Amino acid sequence: MARMKILSAVEQDSFNRPPAFNSFQRKQLFDFASDVLDMARHLRKPTHQIGFLLTCGYFKATKKFFMPENYYPRDIEYVARKLGFEYGDFHPKEYVRSRIHHHRQLILDLYGFCSFDKDAEKFIQQEVSEMARSQYKPKLIFWRCVGLLVRKRIQVPGYDHLAKVILEALQQRKKELAAVIDQELSPEARALLDRLFVQESEGEQARYKLTLLKRLSQSTKPAQIKERAEDLVYLAELHESLKPVLPVLNLGLEGIRYFANSVIKSDIFQLHQRAIEDRYVHVVAFIVHQYDRLQDNLVDTLLSVVKSFQNSAQRDHQDWCYTERKERNQSFHSLAASLDEAIFGLLRHIQEITQNDEIDDADKLTYIRSLLDAHNNSIPQAEQQWDFLKQSVASEVDEGRYYDIMEKRSVRLQNRASPVIKALGFQGESSALPLLDATAYFKDKDGMIGKSAPLDFLEPQEREVVTKDGIFRPSLYKAFLFIHVAGAIKSGTLNLEHSYKYRPLDDYMIRKPRWQQEKESLLARADLQDPELFREDKRKRDSLCFHTETGRASGRASQTVFPGATVCAAS
Repeated sequence: MARMKILSAVEQDSFNRPPAFNSFQRKQLFDFASDVLDMARHLRKPTHQIGFLLTCGYFKATKKFFMPENYYPRDIEYVARKLGFEYGDFHPKEYVRSRIHHHRQLILDLYGFCSFDKDAEKFIQQEVSEMARSQYKPKLIFWRCVGLLVRKRIQVPGYDHLAKVILEALQQRKKELAAVIDQELSPEARALLDRLFVQESEGEQARYKLTLLKRLSQSTKPAQIKERAEDLVYLAELHESLKPVLPVLNLGLEGIRYFANSVIKSDIFQLHQRAIEDRYVHVVAFIVHQYDRLQDNLVDTLLSVVKSFQNSAQRDHQDWCYTERKERNQSFHSLAASLDEAIFGLLRHIQEITQNDEIDDADKLTYIRSLLDAHNNSIPQAEQQWDFLKQSVASEVDEGRYYDIMEKRSVRLQNRASPVIKALGFQGESSALPLLDATAYFKDKDGMIGKSAPLDFLEPQEREVVTKDGIFRPSLYKAFLFIHVAGAIKSGTLNLEHSYKYRPLDDYMIRKPRWQQEKESLLARADLQDPELFREDKRKRDSLCFHTETGRASGRASQTVFPGATVCAAS
């Protein structure tokens, strides 16, 4: 048997000993009903009476049985006094095995539990095998077994018994994986995996390819992004070579993470010490894990740089608008002064002349003409200022300047987003087909797009701006493409096949064929097999619908509360 210790020595000792109660817990857990006390008092010896109640109290707290020599003196004294005895009346050596076994069976019957017999061991072996196939950590398997036994109302055995079952299951799973690797892993795939253990160059500072793939940078510098994109292409080649063996290994999400994290934490020499098949299992899981993680990393980078681009463009546009508004205010003040002097002043003079009855009409006309001649320069100047002000207002309302800013800043975005778009393989819903066509075109042309680029994914205004006056604006087109891709990823219409964070929603659910085949076992494992639970849930849903319809019919809001949610239906 493997020398692995699931729990530390201190944890094992704590598990195999009764819990240490404080005074409040002691009073609570050694408080028994009258029929239990009567059962104890009908036993012959004080040791048996005290031992029975102590065993009963400890089982009530932990669903486990313990050796009498480990019972705590304070607990013995408390129970002894409860029965009218003294601490010295309890003798562990007199509490013989046959009597202990009989008392334990009485206690199991009393609390409606089953002993940990062969059937219980077979049941827990099946559950442990299932968890071992998912590669849960041994300690997690151990505590899940404890919880599962309690839920199934089965006595929890000692540490050694449970540990033996778990370690045997883990060892068996290890043998199964080694056999799969030996039979299914092709020589070509082995050669690719072996290259991970070769140093990239000579010298003391040379590093192994496997080591270089472990750490994922979060940098948004173009060189770092390009390097990660190249790593993804390399991982994609490895992942493709491993496709035939992955379904047979059937590691599952937890298994992949378990083995991959082991590789990440280990150095090359520790991995070399493993058996060859075991090493391949670990590296295969690492490839799958990093392939998914790196795609998540690149998508996160894309979302980050696109958001930064949008913020920068908006900030530049706001600065431009502020400058334009400042210049317009100055023009407005200048125009107001010109209008007051050249137009309104002229009109006031003309009005004074026309209202002067002492001047005849011919002289009035002469005076008015002389005034107009005097303002020949100021009136065109005022008209020019007015035209400039109208153009300034129109340009601020028009978004053309914002698109110009986007086009100007696009190169910086392209240097960061283009490697990501080229490296990732998107999939999506039917509504995302125009965008998928655009990304496919972008990849085919290696980013060198022209007038034939797909435009269906663009909004009408964006399409008009990109092809304004018959001139195609590739830099602005790429900026729009990256923004639409980022938006579609966030909304879920674009997703990835190999990812932890950006897969389709259905991929996070139990597959229908598996549900149909394993429905009962899945419900049992989740402790949801009780039909009454579903009937109660249906009654609550029916009640919710009734109250909702009642509220609508009566013209007032109706509120129904059920498992952790509040639903309000208003008229």
